[in-house]
Amino acid sequence: MRLFKESYASYLPSVSRVLLFLLSASVIVALFPREGKFKYEFRKGKPWMHDVLVAPFDFAILKTADEYEAEKTLLLERSHPYFVFDQKLTQARRQMLRTKVLSFLQILPADTAVPASDAVTYRKIMSVYDSLTSRGILEMNPVIETKPASFVLFAIRNNIAQERRLSSFFTIHTANEYIRSQTGNMSAGMQRQALSLLQESLVQTVRYNESMSKQATVDILESLSSTRGMVQEGEKIISRGELITLEKFQMLESLKSEFTNRLGSSQKFLAILAGQILLVALAMIVLAFFLYFFRRKIFYNHRKLSLILLVITLVISITSLVIRIQPAFLYLVPVCLVPVMMRVFFDTRVSLYVHIITIILVGFLVPNSFEFVFLQLIAGIITIFTIVNFERKDQLVITSLFVFISYTIVYIGMYLIHEGGLEGLKLNTLLMFAGSAILILLASPFIFLFEKTFGLVTDVTLLDLCNTNNKLLREFAARAPGSFHHSHQVATLAEAVVREIGGNPLLVKAGAMYHDIGKMELPAYFVENQTRETSAHEDLGPEESAAIIISHVERGVRRARKAKIPEQVIDFIRTHHGTRLTGYFYARYKTDTPVDEQDTNLFRYSGPRPFSKETCILMLTDSVEAASRSLKSLDPNTVNTLVDKIIDEQLSDHQFDQASITLRELTQARSILKKEIISINHMRVEYPG
Repeated sequence: MRLFKESYASYLPSVSRVLLFLLSASVIVALFPREGKFKYEFRKGKPWMHDVLVAPFDFAILKTADEYEAEKTLLLERSHPYFVFDQKLTQARRQMLRTKVLSFLQILPADTAVPASDAVTYRKIMSVYDSLTSRGILEMNPVIETKPASFVLFAIRNNIAQERRLSSFFTIHTANEYIRSQTGNMSAGMQRQALSLLQESLVQTVRYNESMSKQATVDILESLSSTRGMVQEGEKIISRGELITLEKFQMLESLKSEFTNRLGSSQKFLAILAGQILLVALAMIVLAFFLYFFRRKIFYNHRKLSLILLVITLVISITSLVIRIQPAFLYLVPVCLVPVMMRVFFDTRVSLYVHIITIILVGFLVPNSFEFVFLQLIAGIITIFTIVNFERKDQLVITSLFVFISYTIVYIGMYLIHEGGLEGLKLNTLLMFAGSAILILLASPFIFLFEKTFGLVTDVTLLDLCNTNNKLLREFAARAPGSFHHSHQVATLAEAVVREIGGNPLLVKAGAMYHDIGKMELPAYFVENQTRETSAHEDLGPEESAAIIISHVERGVRRARKAKIPEQVIDFIRTHHGTRLTGYFYARYKTDTPVDEQDTNLFRYSGPRPFSKETCILMLTDSVEAASRSLKSLDPNTVNTLVDKIIDEQLSDHQFDQASITLRELTQARSILKKEIISINHMRVEYPG
């Protein structure tokens, strides 16, 4: 059972890495559409680079978007709105008018002996009204307000629709004119009364019917065909080397569409799925191999590996979502966030490689995949160029500008190839490029979020930590100025060594700046802060003195965590003395204590020992810089002897056994430290006065 547990524990990291890749690949495959890909690539205006293409089945030739929209516009312009005669309103108004006319003429409905003149007047008024309502008084509506008099509409009366011109109807204005013309032969008083009665009865009796008009529009659009002709099975479509004209291009697009539809709706679903799994798995394997062979520290670090896979998956997910909801906004997706995020957390090589893997996978989702991949590849490379040395977040503004310029230049170049000119260049596409470039500025909050989530630290954060205006460093300088100066010198030395032998110079610099912050709680007990001739240790025993000296490591760790310093920097505080002895106090202890009672643990730092190249260099530079202060003369011989002695002692004490630093790198470090110590502590030349 014990052997099984040990075996399981040894394989657990490898299993978890495999699961991370499998999870990412599964999510990406799930985002892919379940449809086949047309195997031919073609461009309008370019030669057909494949063998002779023969129609594998009958298919309809689709109209172009412009053709379809033109026909749609023409049909809509020819469509007729529907207006309905309101018979009930007409009869009600007529009855009201009749009552008022009889009352005015003082005629009772039952009278049989009516004066001839009154009867003529009655018939005249009612005849005018009937003429008006027979032709119809048209209701004004936005659908006809701007139309010419010859515009035709459908007028429905008694469930019978007739086509009529606008000019065949009355309006309120023309109805008034008609009334005046028809009552002109009446006496002045009678005409005024007739005008008043008729005008009171006027109402728009022909009214717009919205539901019938909309249904007519729907019927028209449904009758509009999206195709224009057929290609028969076995018919030659295009020959090798033949120029792809607009007509040929539309035939190829129609074949591609029909091919995709047939494949997606057939029983080949499982085959398509299997192909997608193979391609995504291959991309993930290639990424894993790259990290294993060239960036093993990342490959074996689960947090860093998870970050890379998460960024890839997020960008593919966003692209898939946009394509499903609104494909027109594809170029708004900030794909160049991938190289930005990768460069911030890793190096340029990782950034480029992860970006390439991402756009290759996204290429399976998008239309015109070659153009998309080429566009994003160029923009991604330019992005990496602009943030090779990423030191300030405001650099993202410059990056955003260069990304927009890259997008625009590539788009214009491709447009010229396809169209042979800039006529019809789409401004909306350029606006989407601008939006995508602006969205790169979202990297700032993502950097902060990923730093906290994955426990990583970026160069920007390290630069902020190295700033001596930092609150904790200001307090350090005020309370322990000697230790602060020593830390600053160590940071300069360590950065110089790491830049030469390889590593993260910013990380070692930040670690050096904070490695002794525990000394500011009891600064007087450390020699670099002592300003009086007597030492604070004179009244203490060697055990007590050693305990105070050793405690500055733990004090520094507590203070750093309270100030929310990243753990990567705190590691330098914990390891900068490793498990070494406090030699001076241990020597005093040996002189006062019998040999059999000596206990080295009281005088040894609790560790851990350095476990990275950077922490090893800090231990070296810390010891060398501190010891160099005690040299009476800084000539090359004394410095060489000092540096060699310190490095050899630490090697023999096995302080570097857990780190990946090599003997060659230690040899380089010796040479650099010797040169830098003399340079930093050089004596001023006195000039004759």
